[in-house]
Amino acid sequence: MMVPKSLESLTISNINIEFATVLGNIMLPNVTTLDLSNKVNRKKNLNSNEIKAISNAFPKLQNLILNAVPIDDEGLQLFFSRIENLGKLSLR
Repeated sequence: MMVPKSLESLTISNINIEFATVLGNIMLPNVTTLDLSNKVNRKKNLNSNEIKAISNAFPKLQNLILNAVPIDDEGLQLFFSRIENLGKLSLR
């Protein structure tokens, strides 16, 4: 997939996908803001493989917005440990 190197912000509205599969071979090195919105009522929590795929795909991530995203305390802790530059976390 060709992604512009200038891309700094990404919004994904349909999070009813398997992030580990979709993001497994993608790196978006300049994305600093990721907005995930649960518009289709995903019920299953983000799992550790998905969180690892997200953190690997967005190595410079600074702002993470989780809008109605199902995630537990363990998942949040994993985000904190894997995303070194995280400066803003918004849970809606």
